[in-house]
Amino acid sequence: MYPLTHLYFTKNVLGRLSSALALGSVLPDILTSVGMKWKEAHSQNIFPHKEMLLGNLIHGINLPGLDYYSDCAFEGQEGFAFQYAKHLEMDLTELGIPKEHSIWRGHNFIEMAIEVRLNQTEESELWKNLELASQDENLKAIIYDFLSEHNYNEIHLVDLALERFLTLRGNLDKLAIDYAKKLSAIYQLHIDPKNCQDLILKAQTLINGHYKLFLEKCCDQIKQDIAHFI
Repeated sequence: MYPLTHLYFTKNVLGRLSSALALGSVLPDILTSVGMKWKEAHSQNIFPHKEMLLGNLIHGINLPGLDYYSDCAFEGQEGFAFQYAKHLEMDLTELGIPKEHSIWRGHNFIEMAIEVRLNQTEESELWKNLELASQDENLKAIIYDFLSEHNYNEIHLVDLALERFLTLRGNLDKLAIDYAKKLSAIYQLHIDPKNCQDLILKAQTLINGHYKLFLEKCCDQIKQDIAHFI
């Protein structure tokens, strides 16, 4: 999932959102941005700050957290985002995305659709928590030290990741432009941002009436699973 979705979800699970929880809720994606493999980044269950650890666990796949249910498995099937990504497969292959990558790429559009939806509500106020966290040098130093201990030395990438999250900020146009650039670079294509925007909007029609219930079910389960860490 995208940053605002994780901020919103962490707040719903715990009933609060401090700067440390906000930073922890996006920690797995920060670690991925620094170069850690996705599975490793989303499986960390030890971290030297309790609040950041809580946010991290609620995000990741070990607890299991939200990304487990979105990306790996939900209600006996593949992850929620992958279930709906199947309906975007043809659209993506028509843009030149290899068929074997179309579901993976499609799941990002499902996640962006949820992000944009949340950003159009009062939940957009939660970006302020991540802004405060991004300015907290003491909290960020904990991530820098953690990365250094795991032999990741390009710690400036932490700040670049946070800057990117706060620049895109759940905005439909910015997300479309960013993802079009990403796909174009990876597959040596020229994908128009309008194509990505249209796919995000299509994804919204697919998940309307479903994503809120998904988030509610995950929240109820994760509240139970996180209890012994609190």
